[in-house]
Amino acid sequence: MLLCYREALLLCVFLQFVVNSTFAVEPKTPAEEQKTFATLPGFQVALVASEPDIIDPVAMTFGWDGRLYVCEMIGYPNGGVGTGMESRGRIKILTDADQDGRYEKVDIFVEGLRFPTGILPWKKGFIVCNAPDLLYLEDTNGDGKADIRKVLYTGFALQNIQQLINTPRYGLDGWVYVMSGNNGGTITCPNMPKMPPFVLRGRAFRFKPDQPGVIEPTSSGGQYGLTSDEVGHWFTNTNSQHLRQIVLPDHYLKRNPMSTVTAVTTDIPVHGATAKVFRISEFEAWRVERTTRRKEGPDSKRFPKTELVPGGYTTSACSPVFYQAKQFPEQFQRNIFFCDPANNVVSFDRLEANQSIYRSHRGNESKEFIASTDNWFRPVHLTLGPDGCFYILDFYREVIETPLSLPEDMKKKLQLESRNRGRIWKVSHKDVPPDAILNFAKTTPQQVVSWFSHPNIAVRTMAQQWVDDHTDEATTKALLDSMTTASDLGQIHILHSLANRKQLSSMQLLLAMQSSNPLLRQVALRLAEPIYQGSQELVQAAKKMTNDSDGMVKLQLAFSVGEMPSVDAAEVLGDLLLQEPDQWLRAAAFSSVANCFPEITTRLLSAKQVPTAMIVDLGRMVGLSKNEKLLLSYLQQCLSNVNPAQQQLFLGAVVQGLSISNYSLQAKLSQNEPAWGNVKQLIAEVLSSSMKTALDQKLTEQQRTGAIAVLHLADDKLFLEAMPQLLLPQEAPAIQVAAIQSMARSRHSKVGQLLLAQWPLMTPQIRREAVELLFSNQAMVRELLLAMEKGAISPTHLEAARKEQLLQHGNAAIRLQAQRVFKNSVVSNREEVIKQYLPVLNQAGNMDNGRAVFRKNCATCHRLENVGYEVGADLNAALKTKQKSALLIDILDPSREIDSRFLNYLVETTDGKNLSGVLAVESATSITIRRGEKAEDTILRAHIQAMQPSKKSLMPEDFDKAIPKDQMADLLEYLTKVLK
Repeated sequence: MLLCYREALLLCVFLQFVVNSTFAVEPKTPAEEQKTFATLPGFQVALVASEPDIIDPVAMTFGWDGRLYVCEMIGYPNGGVGTGMESRGRIKILTDADQDGRYEKVDIFVEGLRFPTGILPWKKGFIVCNAPDLLYLEDTNGDGKADIRKVLYTGFALQNIQQLINTPRYGLDGWVYVMSGNNGGTITCPNMPKMPPFVLRGRAFRFKPDQPGVIEPTSSGGQYGLTSDEVGHWFTNTNSQHLRQIVLPDHYLKRNPMSTVTAVTTDIPVHGATAKVFRISEFEAWRVERTTRRKEGPDSKRFPKTELVPGGYTTSACSPVFYQAKQFPEQFQRNIFFCDPANNVVSFDRLEANQSIYRSHRGNESKEFIASTDNWFRPVHLTLGPDGCFYILDFYREVIETPLSLPEDMKKKLQLESRNRGRIWKVSHKDVPPDAILNFAKTTPQQVVSWFSHPNIAVRTMAQQWVDDHTDEATTKALLDSMTTASDLGQIHILHSLANRKQLSSMQLLLAMQSSNPLLRQVALRLAEPIYQGSQELVQAAKKMTNDSDGMVKLQLAFSVGEMPSVDAAEVLGDLLLQEPDQWLRAAAFSSVANCFPEITTRLLSAKQVPTAMIVDLGRMVGLSKNEKLLLSYLQQCLSNVNPAQQQLFLGAVVQGLSISNYSLQAKLSQNEPAWGNVKQLIAEVLSSSMKTALDQKLTEQQRTGAIAVLHLADDKLFLEAMPQLLLPQEAPAIQVAAIQSMARSRHSKVGQLLLAQWPLMTPQIRREAVELLFSNQAMVRELLLAMEKGAISPTHLEAARKEQLLQHGNAAIRLQAQRVFKNSVVSNREEVIKQYLPVLNQAGNMDNGRAVFRKNCATCHRLENVGYEVGADLNAALKTKQKSALLIDILDPSREIDSRFLNYLVETTDGKNLSGVLAVESATSITIRRGEKAEDTILRAHIQAMQPSKKSLMPEDFDKAIPKDQMADLLEYLTKVLK
């Protein structure tokens, strides 16, 4: 029914395009395709293998023996999902017997796989990603066939075939890191049936293959691909975010159970997360038609602007690879290359330091590293070979997209299944001969350790993995003997290999800490973490780095200092934090305070001048500590020592921390405990000043909202007098929202009644914030439902997700009350509503009036012309290519297609609160959900009772009741013209 409606609507909106045509584009032979490549000067592309030897290649690795092991994903696209009974996946071994660069011998290593999407040599076999399983495969009898097939872990999700587990990578620390996209899963270990399952959601993972059950989530935010630089800074990407740095490792964050962070991963390109690419291929006819339909059709809501044009932007970025090898010229060193198969290109970014993290720039301002005029060229995977060349897996076919993004009638015209083709290309520079392909199967420990200084990062990583697997005395001796002769890059791997076998000495680390190379200093700080407690010499050397000239060294110091003795840690953290660091260093420092909280707080409070940003962080730390004795002491010190302007900020931050840790300062202040006497007086003085600030309409919103944040601590009389004034419609939305959030922290018994009394004066966006408060305890939920039963509040004021929550509430009385309230609340047929509104598409609108409509109804979650809040999709990007028909459906039926990034989550806390919003941040210790006006709630994982995504959008479903047809015409005129 839905599909029929969509097709009918498309006919109403635009003329049918290419009704009876075919989209067929003829394939080329490998020789013909090779002529279509355009490269940067000096580079050349050579064929390594092609069909019928290789079909649908999606991942590869070089084995210990120098041969290629290639995963074939023949079942793709499988309807866009990874489910079903699929067994055509294979892994092939390719051999170049005559060393001419063409791999002419092909053997099947294993078949009967589902969708193999990653492979890594491990000991005598291979680790293979084959969702829902993570496998270990080994050939034990030398016949070239895997006769051991062991499931290491299982339960990885299959919902999206483009986000299956992928890209296993060996880390310097001896862990294997794997990307898992956004699918996640509930993971178990067949060899450890008693191991509690753990849930992946928006995070990747790492594991020790030879230690069953040793597996844990990692910070991520990627889709297909994972790479790292020389010292273990990890990078990934999504289809439209072509390069992201994973900055805050999960294992550091979880040391502090009260750690809350605003982000763990960040887009680092200065030219935008979704980059422009310079494709040279013509836009395919089917892609042009699909784009036209996306612009004008009912599915457009879930697409950013870059997917509403036929091409030219990164919409399928994947397989990032850090390049470091002598085969390419200097300007290509330490760049990150990535594929974009939808645009038939391989692109790259240049890395440069940017305080604590990297930032990147386009590798070339007008051309791609590799581009092809052949629409069938689908580069999906990059591998840096031991010879210093790039190997590109070409998933050669006319369509790479998932069927989920194609209209039904278009699918019938396209051949989506395997065409039994596939190619592997090698990219090299003409001026430098490639290195030899090394054979680790026939070598000595001394030879392998010498490769630690190889200029090729792929060789160095493989050499370290080999050494880590060989713990015999001869290999250890070779490691120790090479300490004085290895290059700085070699030293990095030697130190890690010694650490992984627990034979690293303080003296070796001390020398590395004193190195002039910041990479070695970072490594030494990290590897010294298990030794700091027993080595004051290392601690003193590390403490000298608080003023290091390299920002990444200081970031690592902020992480590593958490393993030092508490007094030393407090001294180092104090020195770092008083330098007004960037957000990443502050987050790293906060991950390290768990064992030195009293010392670091005293250190900061004793400083002559504390930066304002640090006052806020300090207040949150105090609030999160929940230690009453320390809380009393810190409140006394800070409220006495800092200047009046900072007192309010500090107290507000304390309140924020206490709210996250479920501790009520208001309750404590209401008690007559002598020890609190002086602190109560100090707080009373701050509150008196805050009350005046909050009610003074001449002051800025920032000043007033900061004051409002602490008003719930005031006595009942002042509080109940101030709140109605702050909720008047004459006040700005930010002021009203701040008032409601202050009320949410209050223990005043009349909060619910006060809020419901103001309800008729509230705009829809303010009501949404009020609902968050009313849902915070069951008594207020009952009051809200009673007001609806009496007709004082219309049931239509409640959003679909909240109605759904009440009708399925765990409290039977609330559930029955909700059934009575909503029995006559008919949910509008969204398709019928859209049909009724179709005439506005032909109606002239007034842009100025539309601007007013937007600011009244939409600015809660969207920002345009510097007005509004960034909660939902970025309109500055999306509106550049959206048409009125698409926007109309977005507005009137927002739950039809919900982008996973903007799912509305319902979270129940252990103290009975019910919160909702977009999942903005997820870390090892907390989540942050965001809703209208960019209001946020951060919840510690320890306080989450239940959490699940709603089937409803965060956006209201009844805008037809708030926006009549004339105003809708104005709104559409504004939205389609504002960025033109």
